[in-house]
Amino acid sequence: MKLLRSKLIKGSGVFKISSGRKRKFAKIKCFCGTTKLVSFDDFKRGKIKSCGCYHIKKSTEIIQKFNRTAKKDKRGGYKHGGTGTKLYTTFRGMTQRCYNKKSERYHVYGAKGIKIEWKSFEDFKKDMEASYKKHIKSHGKKNTTIDRISLTKNYSKENCRWATHKEQANNKTTNRIITYHGETMNLGQWAKELGINRTTLSGRLNTQKLSVEDAFKLEINLGISG
Repeated sequence: MKLLRSKLIKGSGVFKISSGRKRKFAKIKCFCGTTKLVSFDDFKRGKIKSCGCYHIKKSTEIIQKFNRTAKKDKRGGYKHGGTGTKLYTTFRGMTQRCYNKKSERYHVYGAKGIKIEWKSFEDFKKDMEASYKKHIKSHGKKNTTIDRISLTKNYSKENCRWATHKEQANNKTTNRIITYHGETMNLGQWAKELGINRTTLSGRLNTQKLSVEDAFKLEINLGISG
């Protein structure tokens, strides 16, 4: 895609913002035809390339790249035989999280440098389909999700596995790992062990700032007294 610089429209000025400070804005006309107010300083420094459509198109091009194979259908489009399958929607979800800046989950994947090491959907299918079929046979399609073993590493054959929703939840970065009396489990598992709501236990540790000892003993004491 040839990138055309957005053009400045006359009449740009200084506008007040909610904090009471004054900030200069530039009214631009994007190469796609959209007009938009942007920071004048950012525009002057060359940081503003488009109204946002350029990044959307670039992320779309990256996503489409993964769907291509050497074969084409009669209409000239690419086909991989996976459209509509759970395996394909899983792969497409990965590409959205890693490369689409508009995705709700981009900030914890693509923004942190997480990438997909497979070059196409067919490569992904070749490596993961057999284990996928085995997992859905035991747990069903609805309870089969793609899971990265190490949350700091990319999506790859070596770092991916199929997991149930519960297993994946236990592997989240937000799931606190707690060691108590020599036994280590995550917060959700400890809540189940103690017979307490996970939110309640989280509140004691994170909001009330109780120590693990006090948070656990409180539940144990309450259980005895009840």
